[in-house]
Amino acid sequence: MMTARSWVVAGALLVIGALWTSQTAIPRGGTPPIAPALTAAAYALFAVGFTRAASVTGRRPLGTVALLALSALVLVQGYVDPTPANEALTVAGGAEIALYSLALLVLMLGAAIVAAVEIARVDVVPRPWRWVPLGGAVAFAVMQAVVWVMPAPLTEAWMTVVGVVSGVVWLGVPLLLGFVAIFLGVERAADRARA
Repeated sequence: MMTARSWVVAGALLVIGALWTSQTAIPRGGTPPIAPALTAAAYALFAVGFTRAASVTGRRPLGTVALLALSALVLVQGYVDPTPANEALTVAGGAEIALYSLALLVLMLGAAIVAAVEIARVDVVPRPWRWVPLGGAVAFAVMQAVVWVMPAPLTEAWMTVVGVVSGVVWLGVPLLLGFVAIFLGVERAADRARA
């Protein structure tokens, strides 16, 4: 029962964090302070669960550390990162800010990919759902690769396209992961109730 509860709570935290960001970040021009904390809490809960059986990594060291690192990096990005999304790509962003943002993104993507591979390898999340985190990590990686390898200066049209695609991925992946976690948690609870 604790597995179901862990996954539902973590999934709900991801969904709420994503929706909170989508509703408040655009008009105010920045991420609200609560969204990174919700997302980080979700990743930490996925990593350790309320019990060992509830951990999506089975509490194996590599996957657990990767998810906890991703959780910490989300907090760093949310509270320390000096740039809003894609501002580092402009001349006004400056080379130092661009380098900092790129390093943070590489670390986040690395942690996400390692965690996703470990989730897929460990027999905790049922098939085919165990592959969803890896698909999300790949979507982020492809989106960031496109953003960072685009020729400069970026035209306004390209910035619009990049902004829309980036927004869809940044919102869509956490929503998908959250809803899948909630679904699997509810399904697992229903299976236990039937048994």
